[in-house]
Amino acid sequence: MFKGKKTLVRATLTLIGTIIGAGIFGVPAMMERVGVIPGSVLFAAISVVVLATHLLLLDVVARDPVRRRFPGYLGEIFGPWAKRLGTVTHILQISGANFAYIVLGGIFIAELASVCGIDIGVLTWQIVFWGVGVVTVVSMLRVVSRIESLLTWLLVALLVFLIGSAVPQADIGRIATSSWGSFFAPFGVFLFAMFGMTVIPEVYEIAGRRIARSRLAVIIGTLVAAVVTWSFGVFIHLATPPGMAGDLGALAHVINMPALRLAVPLIGFLAVITSFITNAFDLQAMIRLDLRQRPIVSKIITLGIPFVLLFIVQRDFLAAIDVVGALFAASNGLLVVVAASAVLRRRTRPRTEADTASPFWWRVIVPTVAGGVFVLAILQRVASIAL
Repeated sequence: MFKGKKTLVRATLTLIGTIIGAGIFGVPAMMERVGVIPGSVLFAAISVVVLATHLLLLDVVARDPVRRRFPGYLGEIFGPWAKRLGTVTHILQISGANFAYIVLGGIFIAELASVCGIDIGVLTWQIVFWGVGVVTVVSMLRVVSRIESLLTWLLVALLVFLIGSAVPQADIGRIATSSWGSFFAPFGVFLFAMFGMTVIPEVYEIAGRRIARSRLAVIIGTLVAAVVTWSFGVFIHLATPPGMAGDLGALAHVINMPALRLAVPLIGFLAVITSFITNAFDLQAMIRLDLRQRPIVSKIITLGIPFVLLFIVQRDFLAAIDVVGALFAASNGLLVVVAASAVLRRRTRPRTEADTASPFWWRVIVPTVAGGVFVLAILQRVASIAL
């Protein structure tokens, strides 16, 4: 019993730590852009769709006795072409996300360094952040995985502290300000901020490959991350001066105690580094398990692509997470719901405890609605690029 609760907590914290990353720091700017009411409506809708997608992917994972990653499941269900497509979208999503983490992580390290009187360009600190990630992933991943739960507890505690500091300063009158005409503008950022599908196979393994325990971990983890992310977005937006919600440096002024203003870049660094490491672990596992590549190849691909992007793409974290969320995360979400619907409709001999009949609404209606949302996100982003 105790072991089951322990694995449930660890699995839940793994998902929370993955979801709460760079994306959370883009939510206040999006709330300011569209207003609290429209932003909250869209965020709630996306959170429900993401939760459904996480659970659908869990159904796919739990019905296959072989350990794989996302592209491997697609290949098993639809064939080699689907595996190739999933490999491309999976690598693009994780590499794009880790690029955004490097951009933002360097900004937070620069903030910490400036307090110590060290004034060096942000790009240098972004390279330093990447270097820290390389050392961690290459030589100390097991050590970090052992303290990942502790880091996530610390991260959530610091975020709650920051939200609590923002509540008394919140200008409630600004809630009435809305821009419904820009309702879909935060689509990509919100998707990025809430998407944790890359770690679902790991959650299932941590939960002892028990489907009921895994579902509970996914539900609790996704909802806790949603509440924390929404609260952060709304109250930081309301507590910062107009036009400053997207300014990471302005976040420190939410805390009235100067001695504690280091908490903001510290929160940011913890949020970003935990997600960077988890993403790197997932991509390495995918390359080894699904593509059958050597560990050195998986490390080069995992760590090399984001580093190259640092020098050939504009280092704008808000634009980066918008593109990654609206195009690559949405594409992977669409592939998940299509794959899950196909798996849930099959009539095969049970191979695992998850191989039970699913109700019509879960195997047809939910994937159809979620798929429609992902298609809308992709089309909205493509249209904005074209225009």
